[in-house]
Amino acid sequence: MSMLHIASNNSKSYIIGLDEDCIQPNASEVRAGKILKVDLNTPFEISDQHKIMREVTEVPLDDEGYWNLDEGVYEVVYNFDEMYIADGESGWIVGRSSFGRCGITLESSLFDSGFRSKTAAGRLIVRGNGGCRIKYNTRIGQFILVESETLKLYDGSWGLNPDGTIKEHEKRYI
Repeated sequence: MSMLHIASNNSKSYIIGLDEDCIQPNASEVRAGKILKVDLNTPFEISDQHKIMREVTEVPLDDEGYWNLDEGVYEVVYNFDEMYIADGESGWIVGRSSFGRCGITLESSLFDSGFRSKTAAGRLIVRGNGGCRIKYNTRIGQFILVESETLKLYDGSWGLNPDGTIKEHEKRYI
């Protein structure tokens, strides 16, 4: 497996809307744009034909521009304009090392070749009674891009349709 940098000329993928501070030696950092609290008391259902997602509630910013997060599970929506993962490439987002050292985990699933979206989100797990404060637009994770064998392009229920309209599941982030 060969790692690429999404901001380099060697990659055909891109993330539009990253500033210079986001470009790190081996990866590009993504910023927090919105945080949603996942209601673990609501149902989740999945089959090959459909998904019923758990309910979420947007967490408001305080007067200083921070989200105050209690222990729990959240979805964090990254703050960029558009992401595209090219044929022959795939990637995922890992949390900053400070998160892991403090019992906080940022996770993503694989972004497949062909994935295109105006938004993307990951799972943020906050552990401990002390909670967590995250300031709006703070760099919270690094996008890791790798070369990968592509048998077909992404055609899932997230992101954008070929005509550029937003897919149904993605609307929860707008």
